Amino acid sequence: MKMKSILLSAIVVLFAVAVGTTHAVPLFNGVDLSGWTYGSWAWEVENGVLRNTGVGDIRDWLRYETELASEEFSFEIRMRVVDHSNAYPRPRIYMVHEFYFGNEGFINQFEIYGSDLTNIQQVGNDSYDIGEWNVLRLEVDNQDQVSFYKNGILTHTATRIRSTPLNILIRPGDDWSAGHIEISSITYIPEPATLLLLGLGTLALRKRKYYHF
Repeated sequence: MKMKSILLSAIVVLFAVAVGTTHAVPLFNGVDLSGWTYGSWAWEVENGVLRNTGVGDIRDWLRYETELASEEFSFEIRMRVVDHSNAYPRPRIYMVHEFYFGNEGFINQFEIYGSDLTNIQQVGNDSYDIGEWNVLRLEVDNQDQVSFYKNGILTHTATRIRSTPLNILIRPGDDWSAGHIEISSITYIPEPATLLLLGLGTLALRKRKYYHF
């Protein structure tokens, strides 16, 4: 029976990879800040929406406590900028210190940035309006090709220079342009290759235990 269980687990994992099944991991539960640490108390959750209520500069950071695998993944956030203190907002979502997306510059636009990226190209409209909800999705494949989408439309491509574990950090603004954002969902999606490695790793451990190696 144990051997049958092992084989069944392997079949399930391989089938999930073959049909492209995704296992989305919600990082925000819509209720509270479980799993997150923050630089100030200026965050609250109300009616399923996360918002910063402080001054909105770099002190209002929010960090996910757990490192995430980065070999091949998707990261998606539904958010909107509700106000800012200057002529332009600067909310940013960091994957690692030198790999992030958000707003830089003097117009309202979502782009990808960082010295961990090269060959950044804009291929679609990346502008947005204050108060408008947007779904921002970052995808990195096993060839280190980066694709960035706004509301399902590809807006930027790039190449990742190095792969390091994800340390998700959110800032609603900086010292030059503070602001406030609202977030309704944050999702991490390990892609099929990552799932396969996880599944085969589990299979190997079970097999080793079964045969007492």
